[in-house]
Amino acid sequence: MLSGLHVDVARMRENAGMTGGLIMTESVVARLSPVLGRAGAQNLVTRLATRAAEHGQPVRQALLAEPEVTRHLSESDVDSALDPASYLGSAAPFIERALATHAEQTAKAVRTGHAPEQEVRAR
Repeated sequence: MLSGLHVDVARMRENAGMTGGLIMTESVVARLSPVLGRAGAQNLVTRLATRAAEHGQPVRQALLAEPEVTRHLSESDVDSALDPASYLGSAAPFIERALATHAEQTAKAVRTGHAPEQEVRAR
């Protein structure tokens, strides 16, 4: 099913960058949660991301201008948190579910002598 898939990493990075860092705010919240608590980190990052979007400013700039962020995260930490290559977010449960589905289909195919289904079904 995915044999013809070509991953254009440069294009993916470009697409992710079009949001000015907004898509990576979950990662920043995760980094701040141990010191601010989940709710405190979420509130702070949401406020900064909203302000950044309203002013057409990159999220990075808003984060680095906020003392409550820079008290806990260095510039390098912020850059790492905003790097899509360094964060999988909620991907693990999706990967586990896909692997479980594949294992079920493969086991069924072996039992019945039929090839696994080629379609992806939402659960």
